[in-house]
Amino acid sequence: MILIFLFLLIPQAHGHVSFLFPTARFPPLDYLDSTKTKAPCGVPRPPMPKYTNLQVGTVYNISWRMPFQHEGGYRINLLNKNGTLIEQLSPLDGMTFTPDEDGVTYERIRFTNPCENCILQLERQALEWSEVFLLYSCADINIVSMIPADCNTNDDCLNGGKCVKEEDSLIQKVCYCSYGYFGRRCQFSESEIFSQKQRNFKLVSKLKSDDCFGYEELNDMKYESYGMFNPNCYNLHELNTDDRIYYRSIQNDVEVILDFASGGWVSMGWRPEGLDPSCRLFPDLEHGAPVPVFKREKRKSDAPPKYIEQEGPRPEMPRDNGFLPSTLRAPLHPMDCMDMIIGRFKNGRGRVEDSYSRDRSTPLEDYWYDGEMSLSAAYSLAHDGRTILMFRRMQQEIEPTDHPLGPNRVFVGWAKGPSMHLSYHGPKSRGIAYIDFTVPVKPSKPREDKAFGVHIAKNIFITPPPQDATKRVTTTQQPTEAETKPAPTRLFTSPKVADLDMEQDSREREEEPPDEDQEEHLHHGHSHTHKEAQTDVVISPNCQIAIALTVLLVQIFL
Repeated sequence: MILIFLFLLIPQAHGHVSFLFPTARFPPLDYLDSTKTKAPCGVPRPPMPKYTNLQVGTVYNISWRMPFQHEGGYRINLLNKNGTLIEQLSPLDGMTFTPDEDGVTYERIRFTNPCENCILQLERQALEWSEVFLLYSCADINIVSMIPADCNTNDDCLNGGKCVKEEDSLIQKVCYCSYGYFGRRCQFSESEIFSQKQRNFKLVSKLKSDDCFGYEELNDMKYESYGMFNPNCYNLHELNTDDRIYYRSIQNDVEVILDFASGGWVSMGWRPEGLDPSCRLFPDLEHGAPVPVFKREKRKSDAPPKYIEQEGPRPEMPRDNGFLPSTLRAPLHPMDCMDMIIGRFKNGRGRVEDSYSRDRSTPLEDYWYDGEMSLSAAYSLAHDGRTILMFRRMQQEIEPTDHPLGPNRVFVGWAKGPSMHLSYHGPKSRGIAYIDFTVPVKPSKPREDKAFGVHIAKNIFITPPPQDATKRVTTTQQPTEAETKPAPTRLFTSPKVADLDMEQDSREREEEPPDEDQEEHLHHGHSHTHKEAQTDVVISPNCQIAIALTVLLVQIFL
């Protein structure tokens, strides 16, 4: 009886497999099969997994131990943290198992794409027991890129975005988004942000049907500037002859448009006027703890809370963050402590970054400081050597990487560059300003040459009669019919009417043949005879006024 019991244990004692590299999931059990444990690993994911970090492009010897040679083969899969298959790494056909007749316990694997909080799964057949019997082993891994990148292929960029190489940038592959989308993966749009913030339907509908900006598409017939927006809806701040900023306040949001003469990147930063120089102590670089960030939750109102309760002890402030004492006491530089928006447009797609500038370094996107994308809409466009960038954001913000856009005047710094990567802009492509983004939009001035949509002549006057109007022509020569025709009296001398009359007079003179006497006098230089033959016309003042009013009414209604 004892021998029979020991015999039954033999196949189980040899049915072991477990990862050696990367380290198997804790606890590193080596008998986890498909008939007794749950797929895909046989053990649940621990609350705090021990990850093995692997690099994209590096070849690794993935190894495991297997005391007994089973019939059949093996395969290695890459799963996401939920256990869903991302890619079959071996065999590459994605269907079968790699045959194994010699007891192979390793496989050379090259990872081609980053994968965060993922699972490496080994499946081993044991056909001598069953065709459906499998042994599992899993390892928790992170696959990181040697070259920082937001994307690797166009598929990583959502909503029609494109993955673009930027070799001179800190992040060397980034997503450029289709019109109306923004975010590191083009995952945001104006409508999605409103839904996340639980904005009421009336406000969303109003913004969707806005006659001031093309939120959904460009429309040259509807929007005066670039088919994108109508400038009369916005306040205008002219930075110089080439660059200007449009802005308006919408409920609790502020909408800003940069219209710069640039074929590369454009940017605008701001901070409260009179901000204390101690802002240089953010972010905390001394204690090594993550920056405390107030994550945005769903709320009934867009208005920021009056106060935020803090859990735990009061955080210790950094002493100097690496700055010299003289630097901490010095006035702020235009790039110090700036909330910044940077935009670029390339090959029909744009990229808008919500960034923060600690000092004169190249600004970093908010996520570097544990911040988040704070924009509710972002659009960009390039047109005839100009780059146009629109962004909308809440006036008030409550995370450290953001500054409020009101309700008072703020300090504004702007810059632009000739290329797509953030190179040094030079002294002529930057500047500062002071703007109150929350002031109401001023009504546009009516054009001087229009009234109720009808063109009105700028210069209206009545031609006075000549002083010798009572004199009659007394010559022996009888005037011809053409000579007795009175010259037209012009009561309105708008440029358009004058041009038409001049063209008509010119055509009449070309068509009318001169008489023989006039031609003879002109030949001998005596053109005064023709002038003396014209008959002067006397028009009374009352008649002149009546004619003037009649012509005015005709022009208005025509």
